[in-house]
Amino acid sequence: MAVPESYPVPRDVDLKTRAAELIREEGRAEPRTVATRADAVLNRERILAVAYAAFADDPRVSLNAIAKLADVGAGTLYRHFPSR
Repeated sequence: MAVPESYPVPRDVDLKTRAAELIREEGRAEPRTVATRADAVLNRERILAVAYAAFADDPRVSLNAIAKLADVGAGTLYRHFPSR
């Protein structure tokens, strides 16, 4: 990544490494540097659509049943929605 001339960091510093160091010094979590993948966005939308319908039909529906209806794995559902 090119560093602009006006940037206050020396030009030979790796910006990702330096940003991670600064974040750790401030006690924050690591930044997300990767955008959400398109298939992950579609999976989330499909889970939500199925969940709305399933919960309207039966509020006691299991999350595993929602995952099966949405055609995603249970891990995918829990990654997007860790709690009910």
